Amino acid sequence: MKNDKDYDMNDLPFTLTFAPKSQTTTYFVIRPILTEDIIPLTQLTASVFCSSEPLMSSLNFTLEEVLPFMKIIVENNVEKGMGVVCCLRSTGEYASVLLCEDMYEPTDARKKTCEISQGFEQKNAIMALALDPCLKAVKEYYEKPDKIFQTVNLKVAVTAPKFQGLGLMSKLVQFVVNEHPMTKLAKLFFTSASNKGSQTCFERAGFKTVYEIVYKNMNVKGEKPFEDMEENLKKKGLKPTDKFKFMVLHKSQGLLLSN
Repeated sequence: MKNDKDYDMNDLPFTLTFAPKSQTTTYFVIRPILTEDIIPLTQLTASVFCSSEPLMSSLNFTLEEVLPFMKIIVENNVEKGMGVVCCLRSTGEYASVLLCEDMYEPTDARKKTCEISQGFEQKNAIMALALDPCLKAVKEYYEKPDKIFQTVNLKVAVTAPKFQGLGLMSKLVQFVVNEHPMTKLAKLFFTSASNKGSQTCFERAGFKTVYEIVYKNMNVKGEKPFEDMEENLKKKGLKPTDKFKFMVLHKSQGLLLSN
């Protein structure tokens, strides 16, 4: 981690300093994801996904299983210059990160590494089967567009537990949609929101739900592996979530339709 004094802000393609409404004396910086961020941000995103993402948490994904997959997504964001990270300005501590994917050239992590474990593949296959009705219903959004930066997938949205509730992810989403030098060119954004917190965040940014599926109704070869999800989340001290939502934002003349 680096604090703002370690960076020459003029050397970065973009930065934005702000203070949350609830903590007006605490400042954060939104900036690009750099090479030196790859390992710590991989650790952060994988850790949060394993501990609190409803599907992965329910299937007991381990950190070791998720790290190689997440590392490729982070590396791709550094390579393409698309991801953004929000850091505490005074210390450089990572607070929130949003990883994006241009659907003109999406990343298939499973094709780019031999490190993906069998355990990950098996659990990921269960998720894919459970989400199959949703994926079929929204397949048009995953089709290759005519040009770059036309359709952007907000693929991974994570806020470190100690910084949750400050509206940092909402700020990152707004930045990616309206101000990021590349992604602001897109006319269509979409995301898969698996918990109520992220769903509320994207709704506030103007995203609309085009498909949703109730977790307890998800069917995998005649079985319902997430039937007790809400109760299991409560036992782990997590907020109960009953639905998975696929959410979309269309932009008109380059402007956000609603806030």
